[in-house]
Amino acid sequence: MLEYYLSKFNGSSIKGNENESYQMMFYSSHNYGKLIKIESSGAGAIISVKCIEHIEAGYYCMEGDLKIDSSDWKTFQSMIYEFNYWTENQIEINTGYLDGSGFLLEGNRPEATNCGKKNYNLTVRGNPEYDKIAALCEEIIVFEDMMRPLEWNNN
Repeated sequence: MLEYYLSKFNGSSIKGNENESYQMMFYSSHNYGKLIKIESSGAGAIISVKCIEHIEAGYYCMEGDLKIDSSDWKTFQSMIYEFNYWTENQIEINTGYLDGSGFLLEGNRPEATNCGKKNYNLTVRGNPEYDKIAALCEEIIVFEDMMRPLEWNNN
């Protein structure tokens, strides 16, 4: 399943990356969505965004890369832990919808191996109703939007 959705964005898994990183995908059955990758890098992190726009459906998205400082990276990490990303159920799919959308959130933290903790996780929410992982994914979208420079917003 992960490979299928990654192929929509010409993306690749972050499993095995050397740096702590997270990758969130939102994808609609109407063939639009957004991939947000956040990877630690020295004194902060890099946010990369890839999009599949659907103008007729009113879905617009801005692609690009930006660097955030260590304070913003720590804020992002706090969100991950506040929403219990590493311990919540991995897969929850709500059925009974004609059209659907979903979130996939992939996490990689290689240093966790040293503590005997989980170093890779993939969570899936299909047709999400409120739960912590769906809320976390929504917060990641807001976080990325807040980090984006003003000139990127105006394009």
